[in-house]
Amino acid sequence: MWTRLILINVGPIPNIVLSLQNWWLIDLRAFRAALIRHGANGSFICMGDKRNPYGTCFKWFDIRSFPDDPPLVVAHG
Repeated sequence: MWTRLILINVGPIPNIVLSLQNWWLIDLRAFRAALIRHGANGSFICMGDKRNPYGTCFKWFDIRSFPDDPPLVVAHG
């Protein structure tokens, strides 16, 4: 079974305080649908790769570039 939602956190989390700042709860069905339709009908998702010195790569996505329908963000704070 696939996961339907994922929590994304942006920004530092202090070691002492266990709290999230600038978070978004993302609907993975909407995320996958947008990736499948990427480039169709002139809609493009802003994304890229970020390499770190350890040899791994992180794929980033700008959630502002996703289509409005279906809604990507379920909740945020």
